[in-house]
Amino acid sequence: MVGVRTGTRLPDERIVVSAHYDSVSVNACAGADDNGSGVAGTLEAARVLALQPHDRTLAVACWDQEEAGLIGSRAYATRARSAGEVIVGSFVFEMIGYRSSAPNSQRSDAQLDAVFPDQSAEIAANEHRGDFILIIHDVPAAAAIVDFEAAAAEVGLPTIALSLLEALKMNLDALRRSDHASFWDAGYPAIMLTDTADYRNPHYHCGGGPDVLADVDVDFATRNIKATVSAVAASLDR
Repeated sequence: MVGVRTGTRLPDERIVVSAHYDSVSVNACAGADDNGSGVAGTLEAARVLALQPHDRTLAVACWDQEEAGLIGSRAYATRARSAGEVIVGSFVFEMIGYRSSAPNSQRSDAQLDAVFPDQSAEIAANEHRGDFILIIHDVPAAAAIVDFEAAAAEVGLPTIALSLLEALKMNLDALRRSDHASFWDAGYPAIMLTDTADYRNPHYHCGGGPDVLADVDVDFATRNIKATVSAVAASLDR
């Protein structure tokens, strides 16, 4: 499902906002955080961004079969590249609803700690609390990250950003686990916004209990959406 609002000045340049709407089938997993939170974020971002015209074209999408191998987003990105479409940036909501202020609620792994020592140290200094949004992006998306972090600061949303050079974004599997990777593979700049999935949420893929709405932190999700809308608007009109 893709909705498009054509830009007024640069209609051939697109900004994409998206999330996947499928969940895993194991244990009849409801998928409230993964990825109901992302879909809700996408729809609300679309509603707000449609309230006024923008220079660039806005495309809003909900992808199918992310859990089966990024099938929906990969088809879109591959087709866009073949058609010569200009996608200036892609914002992907991947689980934005789980937050915990408890110490040691945020896990990492040795590989990521070695590649991103500064970010690892920041998490450790906060007693490994899972109270931030993780931003994973490639270098061409850096300008949008500046906009996102500025907006996040205004709404009181802690952020940690991981910027990936070309070799890392193509080969570091732990950071390719959502639809942003489809855009990277097609040569487009992309950003994933995530509450870090199984590094934080004990109910990820419903392995440790149901992934239900009661566990979604609406305030945390709302702050993520606000920061994203601001960053997307800046990208649309930059």
